[in-house]
Amino acid sequence: MPKGYIVGKEKYDRRSEVFYKNALDAELKAFTEAFFTAIYGVYDTMRVSNAYDVKTMPHTISSVRRVIDMFKGKFLSQFLLKSDKIVNKWLDLTDKSVKKAIYDALKVAPSNIADIRSAKYRESLKMIVSRNVQLIKNMTTQEVTNIENIVYDSVLSGQPVENLENDLNQQLRIARKRAKLIAVDQTNKARQQLSQQRQVENGVRFFLWRTKEDDRVSTGFGGHKQLNGKIYAWDEPETYPIIDSYGHKGLPSQRPNCRCVASPVWVLDGWKSEKQNDGSYKIVRDLTNRK
Repeated sequence: MPKGYIVGKEKYDRRSEVFYKNALDAELKAFTEAFFTAIYGVYDTMRVSNAYDVKTMPHTISSVRRVIDMFKGKFLSQFLLKSDKIVNKWLDLTDKSVKKAIYDALKVAPSNIADIRSAKYRESLKMIVSRNVQLIKNMTTQEVTNIENIVYDSVLSGQPVENLENDLNQQLRIARKRAKLIAVDQTNKARQQLSQQRQVENGVRFFLWRTKEDDRVSTGFGGHKQLNGKIYAWDEPETYPIIDSYGHKGLPSQRPNCRCVASPVWVLDGWKSEKQNDGSYKIVRDLTNRK
């Protein structure tokens, strides 16, 4: 470790991430399977060629529409209500994980540690809940729309029920994969946001950018490999590094699926921070008070 500063390395457990992922997966699976069962109960195979039955089609479409409308209303509302409870429990687990991780990281600090939960911190918790509930709502609404399109296409084209089942199962796999990505990405983002506030409220001005240091770390313009080990100031957002190929500036975990973290840095007595051309800082000897 370079001389002149101390880095607190926080270690997060994965309980909140695993809970979020499993809870979303279970609810999404139960919701979708209930929809499948209801649809199969009213689905009639249709033929759009010579076997077209003008008497059967209106009845089939009407029955399918009733099932879809029911799930769009009552069942979707129930799913979103459960999602709200899931998000709140997930955030509670995440907050506890961040608290412990930062407490352990700040043990190396040359000053006392305070468990501060300011009004700003509490507001951040509310914003995280709102953001995740909205993400789940968007995901679920899109899932219902996709299922609706699949079912109507199958009815109108006279597909056998086996084809419908395959298409619906494929859609479920896509939705579950998206739910997993949301759980992982939002856990990383929540950790970063809460960690930043706990660090700043404990007087930490600088952070060290840390990547996972594996072959998945992005490179090139907007990549994060070149940011590993660099020091930045929390209170200088204008000098944050570029984090994506679009040229956006930001912090660890702000880019989708970013696994980087921001570790607290303390400059030791006799040393000072010296700003570099790229906005990062180098810790150098403070010679101003030397005789």
